[in-house]
Amino acid sequence: MSVQPVWPVLVLAAVALVLSCWSLRDWRSSSGMQRGALAARVVLALLAVGIGLRPTGLHEVEVPVPSTTDLVLLVDRTASMGALDGPAGRARIEAAGEDLAELVQQTAGANTTVIVFDDVARVAVPFTTDAAAVSTYLRTVGWRPSAKATGSDISVAVELAEQVLRSARAEHPEHQRYLVYAGDGEQTQDGAPGSFGSLREGLTGSLVLGYGTAEGGAMPVAPGEQRLVEIEGEEQVSRIDGAALSRIAEELGGQYLHRTGPGSLPPLTRGPTSARVELQPGEEHYWVLALAAVPFLLHLLAVAVWGSRAAKEEQR
Repeated sequence: MSVQPVWPVLVLAAVALVLSCWSLRDWRSSSGMQRGALAARVVLALLAVGIGLRPTGLHEVEVPVPSTTDLVLLVDRTASMGALDGPAGRARIEAAGEDLAELVQQTAGANTTVIVFDDVARVAVPFTTDAAAVSTYLRTVGWRPSAKATGSDISVAVELAEQVLRSARAEHPEHQRYLVYAGDGEQTQDGAPGSFGSLREGLTGSLVLGYGTAEGGAMPVAPGEQRLVEIEGEEQVSRIDGAALSRIAEELGGQYLHRTGPGSLPPLTRGPTSARVELQPGEEHYWVLALAAVPFLLHLLAVAVWGSRAAKEEQR
């Protein structure tokens, strides 16, 4: 039980209580009915004080704990992520979006940012603790249409990710930091991809999620399109590069998972939960005191009626 005082009511009730107690000085000289009225006034004033204090019950609620976790998501949205050999036959990017949204919900409260890359890398979602907003974006991210693609470099986001992680470390050096890479590992630009080793410093953990199959899948020319990517009339097929993805995981010091179907992902973060239980005011109980006041009000009303009738009889 706690109190949430309503000060105007409490002050007026306190004044009424003082006046009621002061009127008790006439107790000895009063009749039985008058004494009952005096006592009723005192009780009503006490009940009014109780109502002014506004007694309230307590109940347990979960409240968010300020997050000490930074989560950086690197999402491949090159044309090959539109290939239709992802889990359950969906486009790879759709499956990746669902998995990443699950991880974000899993780490609800974490300070999360999303970096997407195709020909270039950019921050699509700046750091935020709004898990619902991040999840919505991830489920609708789509991929870059093939007509606009110039060849993919799976390490194109490394430099930007370095900058983001460096800024995060400077702002919150005490935080844990996790990085998740989601892609198919397919390198179509000339030359070998760059190393991810520079991102490993300061990471508490990392995870690489791979999408696609060794047999490969056809690619729609753009999200929502039925036409498939063709070159000189020949349908193009994209294949996952598991070796490249495993190398990324090794350079990050994390784990590689080839996602072949829907299903739960392993816990990414470790540490305290993002909520704690607190006691907060709940149901109010002032109405009990108000109900208890009714008999005393009725008594005073009866006394007033009786006094009015007695006065009329004396006038006759």
